[in-house]
This record gives sequence, C-alpha cells and structure tokens, in this order.
Amino acid sequence: MTKNTRHKLYKVLSVLTLSLAVNACSSTSSKNVNQNTENQNTINQDTNNATPVDIQMVVLGDSISTGVFADSSVEGEVSGTFLDSLHGLVPDIGSVLSLFTSSDQGFSVQTLQDNFSRPDLIAWTGDSSWSHETRLRANGHDVEALNLAVVGDRIQDAGTQLDRLDQTYSQGSFEKANYFVLQFGANDFCGGTNTDSFRQSLTTTLDRIKDTHPDAVTLVLGVPAIDKVFAITSGGTNPATISRESVIAKWSVPSILATDIGVDCSMLRQSFEFCPIIEQTNQSSAQATIDEMNQIVAEVIDSRSEVVHFEGFSDPDFISKENLGVDCFHPNQNAQKIMADESWDLIQNAIANLK
Repeated sequence: MTKNTRHKLYKVLSVLTLSLAVNACSSTSSKNVNQNTENQNTINQDTNNATPVDIQMVVLGDSISTGVFADSSVEGEVSGTFLDSLHGLVPDIGSVLSLFTSSDQGFSVQTLQDNFSRPDLIAWTGDSSWSHETRLRANGHDVEALNLAVVGDRIQDAGTQLDRLDQTYSQGSFEKANYFVLQFGANDFCGGTNTDSFRQSLTTTLDRIKDTHPDAVTLVLGVPAIDKVFAITSGGTNPATISRESVIAKWSVPSILATDIGVDCSMLRQSFEFCPIIEQTNQSSAQATIDEMNQIVAEVIDSRSEVVHFEGFSDPDFISKENLGVDCFHPNQNAQKIMADESWDLIQNAIANLK
C-alpha cells in the first residue's frame, strides 16, 4: 500500500469515526431531552389531576346567618317570601296595619326562624350564585354544608350549636368539618352581654373548634355596627310599602278601600322586639360598646393561625339602606352578596392550605 493510499484511508476512517461520535452524542442528547419532556409531562399531569380537598362547611351564628328578611328591602315594594309569610301569619288586614303602626302585634323568635328565614340567600351556604358553597363547588370541591345558626342566639349559645354538630357524628356526618363560619355579636350587644363574658365565650368556642377539628379554618365575623343601622333608619315611614294591589290580592280588601301600606322602621322593630337597648342608649355610647366588642374579637383571634377575620357588618361603611331588609335591621340579599364577595379571597387562600 502506497503512502498516498494509506493517507487517504486514514482520512476516511477519521471522518467515519467523527460521524459515529456525533451521532452517538446526538442520540444521547435527544434521549435526555425526551426523558426531561416526559418527566415534565408527568409533573404537569400530576398537578392537573390533583383532586381539590373535600369541604365540610359548618355555619354557627344568629339571624344574620339564617337570612331573616334577606329577600326584602327597606325600599320598594314588599314582595316574595316576606309577603307570603306575613299573609299566612297575619290573615287580618287590621293586624297587618297594627304591625306597622303600633307595638301591639309581634312575632316570636321561633316564628322568625320558621317563617322569615332565607338560608338559601346568605353569604356562606345555599345554592345562590354568590354563596361560598356555590363557589367552592365551582372550583371542583366536593362540598357538604350544615347551617346551625339560630335566630336570637348569642356567642354563649355557640356551644349548644356545636353540641348539635356533635350529634351528626353518629350518622357519619361532618366528623371532618374543615370550614367553620362564626357570626355572632348582634344579640350579645342588644341583650347586654357583659364584655368579659363575650370574650370568654368566644375564646371557649374557638378552642373547642380547634380541639375537635384541628385542621379546620374558621371565618370569624365582627360585631355588626348596629348603632349605624339605627342612625340611618330611626323614625318615619320607609320608602318600602305593601302595595295596594297586594293588599287586594292577599287580604281580599275591596278595591275601594285598599291603599298602599307604609312600613315604619321603628314600629316594626318594636313589634319584633329587635334590640330595645339601642332605643335607650345614645349613639356614641352604643358605638363605644360595639367598638370594644370588636376589639375583643381582634384580640382573641390575633394569635390563631387557623382563624380568618372578616369585618363584614362591623364596618360602618358597609351599612346603608340599600343593604337592609324591610325591618330596617337585618341585612338583605344584596348585603349578603357583598359580604360573600369581599370575604371570598380570604377564604379561598385559607382553603388552599387545607389537606
């Protein structure tokens, strides 16, 4: 073999060797890229297939959480459930007039609970478009909800409501309750609950929830600014009316005698015996007491990582006639929706950490 031939053969072998090396590297690189892609796809698949945690909601509270008069308004024509229930309970038109013009006609707490509550319109549970229950379902959570709120209850009654929760365990329900709503304070103020007792009852309630459901998140609402409610609705006839047409249709009053019936806030509150203490207390004194109670709420929950604080109706700016029911006292569905909207991000972030 000549020298030139050997030289050409060497060049061919060198090129062939380099080509094989490049192909090998290319194959290894391609394999690594494919492997990384597969790994990333697996990660994405695991993330996308993550199942939202099951939610068991429990509402503890008073008439605000039962939705008393939630389907009514201070302004406009009285209609809906309130009008139907009123007709069923007060079939005589004279008694209806008495209800709005004197304190002779009144209803019991149980009547309010049974006939004027609209729990389907509150901020937390129910199938309204704005409730937290509906939003949680829309986010893929399997949700069970239990509303234990009772008209007239105070924070000291939360223990009784939790006792009722305990009774569901024997039926295999709500043992894993992980989202609590605590909405008390209005009746504590109106009933003259001592602030020290208020602090102790709130502390005891939150301790009990923590002990029995250590992984739960609890949304605690502030004490409503009742002083502001009374300030903007005291005295006079409301813009709300039972229309002449309703008077004719519901109470069979002859058209020649029928007329619109104006709703008087003060008289209606007396008929239902809503917060008589406010009528005997000047606004500045009432505001000072409510502020003290809300300060207690803030202090009690300050070091509790499992508790979410939401001012809600304790914020005076939240109180307006547009947000009140026909009794000029309870929040209507407009107010419930606003409360659900403004607290949603807080709860959504807290629930994201549930396991």
